[in-house]
Amino acid sequence: MIRNAPAENAEAYALFEDGEDSLRPLSPHGEELMQRTAPWIARQLGSSAVICCSPALRTRHSAEILCAAMPEGSSAASPNLMPELAPAEPAMSALRALHRFKKAETIALVGHEESLTKLSSWLISGTEKPLLAVPEGGICQLTFKADLQAGAGKLQWFLPPDLIDKLASCEALTTPGAAS
Repeated sequence: MIRNAPAENAEAYALFEDGEDSLRPLSPHGEELMQRTAPWIARQLGSSAVICCSPALRTRHSAEILCAAMPEGSSAASPNLMPELAPAEPAMSALRALHRFKKAETIALVGHEESLTKLSSWLISGTEKPLLAVPEGGICQLTFKADLQAGAGKLQWFLPPDLIDKLASCEALTTPGAAS
């Protein structure tokens, strides 16, 4: 699960840009952060990953940057739009929608704090009661022994964006060909 990179300020955007939150773009800092960290995230996902995202502009842009960083020959040329990842959607809707990709070994979800919090909690504990909050640009990995179902997920790791950025920078310095 990947929370969209930092976006333009919601309050300021609402005042100056018609107030449609789904059209709020990434901030320049958010776009730069995603560009720097996407290659590292892509290597963690592997070339067979399916990438899904909320239809909101900031999540689509984050997912598109990630798709562009995927290894050559990857199955993720562009993100799959999942309206069920929108902030107001119940976790159960997203869980049902994920079954379209049940043959995928890895599914990356690019979404919003509220929807990712509810969905991760639902997958780990079987309830939408918040267990963790993914910060903008942060990621967490859940694994499943069998089918995707409520309460069957296990949290493998959780990384805030500043740590991902440091890992990506270290890897770029130490891995031949990793730097872009």
